[in-house]
Amino acid sequence: MSTCSTYDTTTQLYLGYDNAVTLVPYSDIVDRTFYDMTAVTLVTVVADSTSSAVTGDGITMDSDDVPQVISFAQVGTTEEWRINIKLGLFTGIVADTYKLRVIATEPAHPNGLVLTDDVLVQIVDIP
Repeated sequence: MSTCSTYDTTTQLYLGYDNAVTLVPYSDIVDRTFYDMTAVTLVTVVADSTSSAVTGDGITMDSDDVPQVISFAQVGTTEEWRINIKLGLFTGIVADTYKLRVIATEPAHPNGLVLTDDVLVQIVDIP
């Protein structure tokens, strides 16, 4: 993921609702080569509040704990994969702005491979 100073790159989701942020992982973003998630067994998401000055206090959930909240799937028979994150349903999440770190675990990366750590998401309270 990259950022651009000419527009806002913060996604807005709603507390307690199924709205999702969807990520398309690339192994080479310049060449637009999709990351092959065939062997991925777990996707972990850490939501770290941008208003917190404490390191390591992010809310962590993974696709094994609650597959309805974090899911990943291949798009038909294409090489594209998508990761869907329903951050508004994370246990303990409150209205705030969060920076997401998304980690894929597979046999080639048993300690996890950080796919991105700069996705900004704003959770707004129930309208």
